[in-house]
Amino acid sequence: MTLPHLAQVGFFQPVLESVRASGAPVAPLLRGTGLNRFDLGSGDNYVPQNSVLSLFELITKQEGVDDFISYFGDRVHVAQLANWGSTLSQRSNLLSACQFAARYGHVVLTNERIKLEILGRKAKVSLVFHDSPATDWSLFEYVNFAYMYSTFSMAAGAETAPDEIHFRGNKAPNLDVVLPAGNNTRILLGQSGTSLVFPVEILAKAMLGPLTESTTEEAFLERPPGAAESIALVLDSWVGEGTPNLAVVSDALSLSSRTLQRRIAAEAKTFSEVVDDWRFMRSIEMMSDPGLTIREIGERLYYANTPNFDRAFRRWTGGSPSEYRNNI
Repeated sequence: MTLPHLAQVGFFQPVLESVRASGAPVAPLLRGTGLNRFDLGSGDNYVPQNSVLSLFELITKQEGVDDFISYFGDRVHVAQLANWGSTLSQRSNLLSACQFAARYGHVVLTNERIKLEILGRKAKVSLVFHDSPATDWSLFEYVNFAYMYSTFSMAAGAETAPDEIHFRGNKAPNLDVVLPAGNNTRILLGQSGTSLVFPVEILAKAMLGPLTESTTEEAFLERPPGAAESIALVLDSWVGEGTPNLAVVSDALSLSSRTLQRRIAAEAKTFSEVVDDWRFMRSIEMMSDPGLTIREIGERLYYANTPNFDRAFRRWTGGSPSEYRNNI
């Protein structure tokens, strides 16, 4: 017997809030889709995806919603996705957020997978579903896109638009409510997944977290740094020979190796992955400095020789450092 796929309550709460804000009653919609039988008090609870899809379809029909993105897009923020969203919002940078989402994307929707690709000078983040129903899935796609775009905006800023947006369907929603004015974003339809394509440098930008009336950007930035951020600070200031190992970094942070390992694991990473991410981010930043040769960049990242750096860079981006720099 095939089990039904599930969705977290937090996934569709912004849509319900949009209905409430319009003055329309929510209770009949919940009864009409059977969602009234579930505990909707916590965003971490789960309900059948088919019931959520029925809710979306009922809203478009009864409320006369022509465009789902225009209807609720400015109300969606990834931090609303209960514990999962809160954790993702406080990653050290967009790369770390994408890696977390790729590892745990199925927590929000059990049939969802998130993929990060580095395509030379571009990064591509995609949402892909398996076992999706034969019915129109576009409303689920639009809600997912809104969450994905809010994550991108936390790092890139509200005034920065992606280079491309891909949709699976053959009809594009009105994106004016989320995209900045004067954007040059290309919208591609009929794609294999819902995707954002943007300059790879944006992956290095810090996640600023959700800002509300009671939360300022400065207050958020004053939070204690996470394990990956703390390790990056040690690596940035390291003047010894070779890459410092876990014991050396632990000592520099006045922590035991076991404590640091536990904190790294809490961020769903290993020490080697944190170092690899730091090397990737710093290599992208230094590539933009014409005063540094590729050999010097490799040395600053503690590679024993240029061929080792070249192999790592090809693994990250699919091309050589020289090819990348020639396209800047």
